[in-house]
Amino acid sequence: MSVTIKDVAKETGLAISTISKYLNGGTVREENRKKIVTAIQQLNYVINPSARQLRSARTYKIGILIGAAENPYTASLLGEIEKKLREQGYAIIFAGQNLTPDGVLSFANFLLTQGVDGMIVWPTFVGLQSMALLRKKNVPVVMLEENWEKSPFDCAQVDCSRGTYEMADYLIQCKHEKIAMIAGPEGRTAASERLNGYLRAMTDYCLPIRPGMVIHTDFSFHSGYKAMKKLWNLKERPTAVMTANYDLTQGGHVCDCRRRDFDSGRALPDCL
Repeated sequence: MSVTIKDVAKETGLAISTISKYLNGGTVREENRKKIVTAIQQLNYVINPSARQLRSARTYKIGILIGAAENPYTASLLGEIEKKLREQGYAIIFAGQNLTPDGVLSFANFLLTQGVDGMIVWPTFVGLQSMALLRKKNVPVVMLEENWEKSPFDCAQVDCSRGTYEMADYLIQCKHEKIAMIAGPEGRTAASERLNGYLRAMTDYCLPIRPGMVIHTDFSFHSGYKAMKKLWNLKERPTAVMTANYDLTQGGHVCDCRRRDFDSGRALPDCL
């Protein structure tokens, strides 16, 4: 015989309404939450999704449009999103690969046919056409990092400016003055904020921004590699380099390693 919510209530000594509130994403006292979680695990209680959907008029599905988890940052972000949603009883549907603009639009339409309760999107991956579709369909959306002007959607952002300010501050404390920045593309919120943090730190310490020390590029590995080559070819090279995201860091690091091996006489395979 399957375990019911009544069994969970009996095991915890709590009211069914309290159990139901927790299972539907409501806030309960911490001591009650622990009791409920323990009872669910001990009794192997599984929510009946069909009955739940009928009662609440929800599907308890969230669509994710952030692109493939090709680097640790995106993978970690996706993992935390899934963890938090599962804790609230939601399932996620996401595309595990980078798609063309038409592919993204097709997948967004697919998510809408699944009756998702909302979507979490990376606007730069989704694109204007798909964002317009979501706005037209009036589906709840939370954007990540990029807060587009006049957007009707909520946006979750980290303090990018503070992060790069602290990075630059650390390098300056380590006696670096010729600090370069491989920034992201102009016009992007996250890229602009990260650049602003670097510029504020340099200004606060009265350090000049030398010609060629700030390079705008897209957020790809190869762009990081090319940007680092440009910095190496400067007449007055930087003593430290900051980058605007993980892929730029990796590309710049590979270029730096190859250059150092070249300068020391060691050969490195030309695999790029």
